[in-house]
Amino acid sequence: MASIRTRLIRVKGDRESLIDAEAVTRACRDAGHHWRRRRLDPLRTLQLFATQIAHGNTAIAHLVRLAGGGFSESAYCQARARLPVVAIHAAFDAFNARLDAARVQRDGLWRGHRVVLIDGTGVSTPDSPALRALFGTASGCAEGCGLPLMRVLAAIDAYDGRLRALHLAPARTHDARHAHDLHPALESGDVLVGDRGLCAYTLMALLISTGCHGVFRVASTREMPFPARVGPRRRRTYNRHRVHEPVLMELISGDDQVVEVLKPRNRPRYLSPETFAAIPGKMIVRAVRYRTGGPGVRAREVTLLSTLTDSVAYPAEALAALYHMRWRVEVGLRDLKRTLGMDRLKCRSVEGVKRELLMFALIYNAVCRVRVVAARESGIEPTRMSFVDALRAMQIARPRLVITLARPPTLKVWPERHPRAHPRALKRPHSDFRTMKRPRAELVHQLHHAFGSN
Repeated sequence: MASIRTRLIRVKGDRESLIDAEAVTRACRDAGHHWRRRRLDPLRTLQLFATQIAHGNTAIAHLVRLAGGGFSESAYCQARARLPVVAIHAAFDAFNARLDAARVQRDGLWRGHRVVLIDGTGVSTPDSPALRALFGTASGCAEGCGLPLMRVLAAIDAYDGRLRALHLAPARTHDARHAHDLHPALESGDVLVGDRGLCAYTLMALLISTGCHGVFRVASTREMPFPARVGPRRRRTYNRHRVHEPVLMELISGDDQVVEVLKPRNRPRYLSPETFAAIPGKMIVRAVRYRTGGPGVRAREVTLLSTLTDSVAYPAEALAALYHMRWRVEVGLRDLKRTLGMDRLKCRSVEGVKRELLMFALIYNAVCRVRVVAARESGIEPTRMSFVDALRAMQIARPRLVITLARPPTLKVWPERHPRAHPRALKRPHSDFRTMKRPRAELVHQLHHAFGSN
């Protein structure tokens, strides 16, 4: 078996390795972290941590066997607890920077723009007093019941599905509260796509100030008539704190218009008075309405609000297809939580939870890189490559945990499937779905018959 020193020399000289040794060492020194020359130094500990997460956040006893021994379970726990969080964050940022450098400029662009998807999800943690005090529990849990739940807001690249930024918050935190904290992960010209929970005047204004664009679904509580009113706004004698109605600036079609909206009177609590005062009082946006149909589709009418006002460069059909792409963030979060096992973390301290979450993000991006390498060789989109198959290919590539460009793997490719419809029911009891009372074939036939499809 090769010595630890030999392994470290090999990893430090390998540009395809997952952990950037120079970035980790520099981050540890900047954080004031000192360590002795030992078997489990920060670099080796991070490599073991990555192996543990890549194998489903496996038990430490299993990790010792995967690594070939040479250290005890207690020694690894102590070494991991000594790691500064900034060291893992530095490894995550360095790996993302290498992926950006290797990315072909034309890959994954939507009409010349890079698309970033944003959404939030909940992640359970162990029931320790520190985590319960920091994150709290879900709103439906009684006092002393339920596990601590953190709210994770994620920004995911629509092309390859990799994470660009993460933000942690307590369980009962709205996604709009911290959406602007992910704006530093965007570049000028990027298009941010989100659901109706993120369709807010202040968030779109902050996006415009950074040179980015936004496409969001309009919430049901927002007033957006088609066509909008022409002329001066009507003065309200009641509910003056509510947002005034939009004013039509340009009518493109019956379901496509450019309108002027007003800044809300009340300042959101997540914005400072200085930031809120700098936001302009009026904003020109574009409202697009389109209809959906067919079995399995819940929404019958979707209204989008976008800062892309040029109807020639960005037709309404293209905006509708772009918002349909938002579902990829749901698939990415599912791969993170179910396939990799991030649904429930194991560390009982606040710092430990942050380390664990960042390492999950790093491994997830490494799997996405494997898919990109294989997809580039096959000439198809990376999102059609099997995430599970890419993870298995990366697992057998230990200790580097990534696939080199010289030897791209052959992965399973998901076929292009037509829209399918299935009842939201399972044969076994489940908390999120109802139990099936009739055979699935009968339920599917009933669903198709209701919409008049074959």
